[in-house]
Amino acid sequence: MRNMMNHKGCKNWRHKIGHLNLPQHFIEYIDSLLSQGLETLCISGLLTGSWASNNADDSSDFDLLIVVTDSIKKKSVTDILRTYASKKKGWRPIIDVKVLTEEELSKAWRGRNHLVVCTSLQKGIVLVGTDLSGKYPLQPDYLRNVIFEILKEVHEASLFLEDNIRFEYACVVLVNSLKSLLFLEKLLDRKAESLTIAEGLSAVFGGVYGRVLQIYFNSAHRCRRDFGFGGNVTFSSRNDQRYSRMMYQELLTSCESIRTYAERMYRESSENLLF
Repeated sequence: MRNMMNHKGCKNWRHKIGHLNLPQHFIEYIDSLLSQGLETLCISGLLTGSWASNNADDSSDFDLLIVVTDSIKKKSVTDILRTYASKKKGWRPIIDVKVLTEEELSKAWRGRNHLVVCTSLQKGIVLVGTDLSGKYPLQPDYLRNVIFEILKEVHEASLFLEDNIRFEYACVVLVNSLKSLLFLEKLLDRKAESLTIAEGLSAVFGGVYGRVLQIYFNSAHRCRRDFGFGGNVTFSSRNDQRYSRMMYQELLTSCESIRTYAERMYRESSENLLF
């Protein structure tokens, strides 16, 4: 009976991801999990992230989200994952699996991870189980708050750039802000859906695109090395003079474009035009 059920489950999930050209080792990994009864333990199992949106490259990880009813089933799923942990070792891309109870998912949706939950459920591909996206929709008030915080950070960056200071800090703030705005538009299925994050960044930053990204990725590397994910990186004021006045002006022009973009989104969100 289990073999028949798993065969059907495998057939269904393979059909859902047939257009993604996933590597064989990933497909075998999911088959292994299903063969151990994963489908009977979870409410929903999703492929999320860049692979689900068909926007992955060679460095993109596979992100799986598994939602279960309670802590007992969470332990059972974790035990299955542990069984196959050694099988994943050395694989590239890496397979990253998150297991949440529905209570934990609901708490994340009501809190600071609201956007992460909504994105995973709305843009993810349900491999097994139930589609939960309708149960955890994006909340307009949350969206407005996110855009408002982006506007505050962009405004602060523009003040620094006008004084020809904190170039590196402004680079990181503006890249994060623009990525968030493009990400929100993709989540809302607006016109940015056809524009990749890289294309959006290139279009806005123009001549300073290369330098801006270099600074951004260097800061991200320092953040992971020194603080772990979610840490903060400080920028020395001694570096301010390394950049020409022309570069400050070009970045300020990009800053104004991002602020205009954010103001439009905030205005439309206030008028409920984004939904």
